[in-house]
Formats: sequence, C-alpha cells, structure tokens
Amino acid sequence: MKRKLPCVRSLSPSLRASAVACLLLACGACGAATPALADDPLASLQSAYARAVAAGPQADLHRELFATVLNRVQRTYATQVDLPALTAAALKVVEPLPAGEGEPAEVFRKAINAALRTLDPYSRYLDARTHSNERSESSGSFVGLGLTLESSDGAVRVVAPMPDTPAARAGVQAGDFIVRVDDEPLSGSALAQAIARMRGQAGTSVSLTIRRAGLDQEFTVSL
Repeated sequence: MKRKLPCVRSLSPSLRASAVACLLLACGACGAATPALADDPLASLQSAYARAVAAGPQADLHRELFATVLNRVQRTYATQVDLPALTAAALKVVEPLPAGEGEPAEVFRKAINAALRTLDPYSRYLDARTHSNERSESSGSFVGLGLTLESSDGAVRVVAPMPDTPAARAGVQAGDFIVRVDDEPLSGSALAQAIARMRGQAGTSVSLTIRRAGLDQEFTVSL
C-alpha cells in the first residue's frame, strides 16, 4: 500500500508579502541597535585630526598612526589603559586648531604625547629619526650624574639619586629641585634638555644649584 506524502504548497502572495515585511522590520531593528560611529573615541579623534591638518599622504599616514600607537599602548602598558581618557587628552590639542592648517607630523606628535602623558611623566612618542638620534647621543663617551629626574610644575625634581654615583656622593636627595646647571637657569626647559645639560664627557665637572625643602637658601654642588 502506497503511503501518501503530505502536500507541500508554496506560500500565497499575501503571506509572502507579510513575511517580507516582517523580515524588513527585523533588519531595521538590528540596524537601530548598531552603535553609531560617533561613539567610538578613536574614530572621533581621527576625524578631528583629519579636519585640523593639511590634506595629503602625511595626514593619511598619521591619522592611521593614532590607532596603531594607542592600540599598542592598550595591549602592552603595564596597567589597564583607559582609551577614552587618552583620546580625550589628544582631542584637547586637536580640536581648537584651525581647519586644514596644521602640519600633520607636528600636530600628531603634540596630540599623541598629550595622550601619553596621562599614563605617567615619562611616556612619549618618538618617530624613527628622533629615536635614532637619541640612541646615537647616548652611545658615545658621555656619562650622567646618576639621577632619576621628573618634571614638576615647570621645574626639574630629583626622584632619586642612584647608589654610588656622583650625585649620591655629593649629597643630592630625593625631592631636591635643580634650578640651575653651571649657573644657567633651568626654568622653562624641557626635561630632555635639562638632562642633556647634566651629561658630559667622563672626567669633566658640572655644578648644580639646588633648592631643598626646609632650607631658606639654595646651594650649589659640584659633581
């Protein structure tokens, strides 16, 4: 005895139309749930940067470099990184600039370093040329005093002297402020410039004028 198979019939035109309508409504709901691009802090920074600088290959390169640098920081920094906070610091540099007038590399450098300074006083971005120059300067016969330094309210503050170094033997202490090097004021100098002025060839001397908490007068040490 042959068994009758159930008959399969196609949907009627009216049901097909209803199904299509339901599918379109579902797709519309999915689209509405997609986050707007404006909510992406990195995209907002890149957009502001593109507006602020002169258009061209350098602008395109550095625009993408924001993502490369900040994503690498987020992956490799010693502690958890607040990416929106980094991009907000960079935006404060970029947003006030006149449209289309900024030099791409310079605007990028200032913005990315503003972001990196929110991590700690030492993090900064170096392009390949600057990195090469700094390595060349540090690989010759120049020596330092054995100090860990930081910028503090426009001055140079001693974080700590390293044991058994010229600075430690001269009595330099953590918390001291170095105000002059060889009688030349350090006020307003970038930290890198101040450090460069304290380095010299082995066997040469340098004098530091120091301001120390609890003392009424500055004093000078020769190292």
